[in-house]
Amino acid sequence: FYQDVRFLDGNFYKGQVDLFVGGSPCQSFSISGKRAGLEDARGTLFYEYARLVKEIQPKVFIYENVPGMLSHDKGNTFKTICDIFDSLGYDWKMDKLNSKDYGIPQNRTRLFIVGFRKDLNINDFNFPQKMPLEKVVKDYLETDIDKKYFHGEKGFKWITMEKSLKKRVSINSDISRTQAANQQFNWCGDMIFRPIELEQWAKEDERVYIGKYNGIEGVARKLTPRECLRLMGYDDDFKIVVPDQQMYRQCGNSIVVNVLEEIFKEVVNTGVFKKSVQHKIINVATVFSGIGSIEWALKRMNIDHNIIFACDNGDIEVEIDDEEKLRDEIKKIKTADEQNEYIRNIYEAKRKTNFVKQTYLNNYELDEKDFLYDVRFIDGTKYKGQVDLFVGGSPCQSFSIMGHQRGLDDTRGTLFYDYARLVKEIEPKVFIYENVQGMLKHDGGNT
Repeated sequence: FYQDVRFLDGNFYKGQVDLFVGGSPCQSFSISGKRAGLEDARGTLFYEYARLVKEIQPKVFIYENVPGMLSHDKGNTFKTICDIFDSLGYDWKMDKLNSKDYGIPQNRTRLFIVGFRKDLNINDFNFPQKMPLEKVVKDYLETDIDKKYFHGEKGFKWITMEKSLKKRVSINSDISRTQAANQQFNWCGDMIFRPIELEQWAKEDERVYIGKYNGIEGVARKLTPRECLRLMGYDDDFKIVVPDQQMYRQCGNSIVVNVLEEIFKEVVNTGVFKKSVQHKIINVATVFSGIGSIEWALKRMNIDHNIIFACDNGDIEVEIDDEEKLRDEIKKIKTADEQNEYIRNIYEAKRKTNFVKQTYLNNYELDEKDFLYDVRFIDGTKYKGQVDLFVGGSPCQSFSIMGHQRGLDDTRGTLFYDYARLVKEIEPKVFIYENVQGMLKHDGGNT
């Protein structure tokens, strides 16, 4: 995560990037700003975007800015920008897209430029077709609103003035104004008016002003940060971790997610990514898992992976009189979860803490039900086709020069057979098995 685009060396990422997205600051070109264009320090950041395209050589770039870029300095600024894009070695197209045409009730028109590296053999790219708008602003509003978002007297009177409504404010609109970095502050942006009968609590709150709008008595509020996020296409699981003023600013500076989704669908349709190695999350399972060495290695290498199951008894000893009978009983149980619960109950009846389990579950993302206790009673057929990488090393004491070296005659040594059985049943793409080197020469190499 870099702080300053000016000091980012794109050469370090050459050949590593399929899709490069960005929009340099718009204030230099916006009709709301001073329009200093490429002479403005913020405007010159466009050159940094172009430089990075040239250095990184992504397959595709998407550039976004305000439509004012087109008309700045009677079109001379954009002519310069076009010349620069032409010099990068990309075929590119541009269009103006409005968020309200792509499923979001916000009147936000932005210029998008999409470029494809010329050496790539792709189908023709077309910008997405407009879509009917099926929702209005009220569909994006929260139901439980903190009272701090309601206006006092000064704010209420300001937003309901005719002058404000012409230039800075919309109240109860079906389609919102363009969200901006300063929205909701200085009483600017979209506001919600509620008749007093729907907000009876306001009569008891001296801070909230009850006034009239269009002849109706009621209260008014600004949008919440969550509502602003929704109107930029972000789902509610997007985390808000900064103060409101910063969140409003971040929303106003974002690109509407839905618009980018539709553009990206059209990018994919060109076939530009077909020859790329598709990113895949690796499904991992481990037995004799201990504190999770392969899990930690994958985590440290930032390789996306899911842990299907892990297994370690944590040195809890359980004697089973008839293993084969128990195996048969378990195979009659239909689901892996029920099988594992059956064995877990046998172990937990010993009332001993599995300290290995404690360490494991606090360091890796795994549901407790998927931490298993006894490799002998895992039914690998329940995981067939689900595991890419299967890792384990059966207990080494049977082969170690530090032990009695009883090999496959030792109970711990015979757990090797269970590892091999699980490979056969699970059929992972890859397995990694580890043990002490004493295994190589045990019993003159016969083992």
